[in-house]
Amino acid sequence: MTGLRAWAVVALLGFCRREPPPVGFPSDTTRPPPPDARRDVTVDAPAPFVAVDGLAVPGDGTRLALPGGAVAQAPEGERFGLWLPADLDRDGQMNDALATRVDAQGQTVGLWALRAAASGATRVAVPDAEPGDRTCAEGALRRTSPRGVVLSWSCARTGHRECALVGEDAAPGPRFRAALVPPVPAGTSLALHLEALDEDGDGQDDAVVTVTAASARPGAAPRARARALYLRRGGVFARDLSEPEGSLTALVRALREAGSRRRGVSGVLALSEDLQRLRRALCAEAGAPQVLVNGAPGVPCGAGAFAGAPDAMARALLSAGEYPAVAALLRRESAGDFGPVTGERVASELRRAAAPERGVTAQAGPFVGGDPGQLPAVRIGVLSLEAPTAPGGVRLRGPVSGRVDLATMVFTGSDGRADEVLPRALSGDRVLVGFAEGCDGEGLVQCNDVAACAQALQPGTALLPVGASRVLLSTLTSDALAARCRSDGAAVAVRAEASLRVLGLGADGLLVAWRGLLYRARPNEEPRLLGPGEALGGPYPAGGGVSENGACAVLSTPEGVWLRERGGWRLLAPPELAGRYGQLTDLTVSDDGRAVVGLLGTQLWVLRRAPRR
Repeated sequence: MTGLRAWAVVALLGFCRREPPPVGFPSDTTRPPPPDARRDVTVDAPAPFVAVDGLAVPGDGTRLALPGGAVAQAPEGERFGLWLPADLDRDGQMNDALATRVDAQGQTVGLWALRAAASGATRVAVPDAEPGDRTCAEGALRRTSPRGVVLSWSCARTGHRECALVGEDAAPGPRFRAALVPPVPAGTSLALHLEALDEDGDGQDDAVVTVTAASARPGAAPRARARALYLRRGGVFARDLSEPEGSLTALVRALREAGSRRRGVSGVLALSEDLQRLRRALCAEAGAPQVLVNGAPGVPCGAGAFAGAPDAMARALLSAGEYPAVAALLRRESAGDFGPVTGERVASELRRAAAPERGVTAQAGPFVGGDPGQLPAVRIGVLSLEAPTAPGGVRLRGPVSGRVDLATMVFTGSDGRADEVLPRALSGDRVLVGFAEGCDGEGLVQCNDVAACAQALQPGTALLPVGASRVLLSTLTSDALAARCRSDGAAVAVRAEASLRVLGLGADGLLVAWRGLLYRARPNEEPRLLGPGEALGGPYPAGGGVSENGACAVLSTPEGVWLRERGGWRLLAPPELAGRYGQLTDLTVSDDGRAVVGLLGTQLWVLRRAPRR
């Protein structure tokens, strides 16, 4: 009976598991007790079932003593791996067993039903209990309810995960299967769990599929989890339409709650990314789900599952003072996977929180020639101030070089070279030339051979030039590329990223603005988000979107020019440029933040803030 006692107390973490829900009973506490009720009599509620993991068969695995004393013998060339006591003949005694079949190569290839008999134990192979991928060597066995056992396989080499729900009747066999098919996206960790649980209390086990998504960074906590519920009705499983939408809307609520805590932007962004990972793995609407349920790809997640995510993100960013990022969420082209914020409420709150600064003027300067639209999208600005504070002139570099005198607004020009505005990579020997996404994420492309690389790196290209590499800004990709990565792990898409701006290359690394947030990037390091109160580092070379001393940074958006000082973001929206703020390019700013210059097409504009009082 040693094995039976061990089975009754073992409750280890397993592959396909979930903590069982509490069992509740309806009651009416408003009624008085009957006259003959005894106050000293209590009735204990039945304890919830504790899931049990399969036990390793002792010895060499060729023989297994069942709880009732009968002995089962493994066939030649196989052994028993894990086992669980069972009542296969429904006689009320747990003297039978289920045991995994392990072949000579150590692979779990199926399941045995072992029935106790007077003459020993009979051995019957459980039908349809083989892994979909026969290279899956690691098997697990777990009882999740009094009636239900889950057999699972995992393939460390391919990332394949598969679970089968096994019934315990006269002919036990898998009744429900779920799988997680490779390849798992780079930068992502996915887990699949299947359980047999009586969720609706009708005495029959239902199937619960749980999928968890997280970043693959070491130590990253799993933040996003959703489940799909399949209720057993008349011998078949029918999906409960409240899931996974209910789980996902709860995650969106958690996203909103995380954002209500000031300075919680990093956690909100991480949860948002994990929510995107979960959506792509589980939801049929994502286009290329990796979860299969009874062979069908993905689960319908529901139109409203993620409806509140953009609003929750926007409110978190608004609370943290990340106003340009809130503005980015209001526009479809920069909003991300979950789409833009809908409705006027967030836009109104943004206008109240970040009203345009008073006293800002804009002065039109000369046309300086050369179309910025012909310049590389990823570049350091073509403009630089002659002096970091109170400049008397503006220098131009790139295809058109020269100087603009700020007192007379006279331009003196000369020929130049386009590669002068390409930002040199942090290693010093490479140059950033564009933006591309691969299966491992999105980022800036850097090359040695600038001319050949820039020529080949055109938006829409599906191949990086020879020798090119990327500085990743995110380990996520777009939905479209994620679908391609399922069949081609080397897939690449070069694209123009309108919401990306390289601000400067300073002593502390590369400073970029992406979707309204500021990041510092270094070689072989994950980009670091810089909050509104954090120092930008420096010093920086003249001419970028960050001042030379690192005190200020500037971004242009349709709402106006956002200027970042140590105290946070301020909005400059002079009436002279109304309706054209988003067209400003190549902005640069003085060390004291009082002067900003930029190009509107080929015309120079100078923005000046009112003197400090």
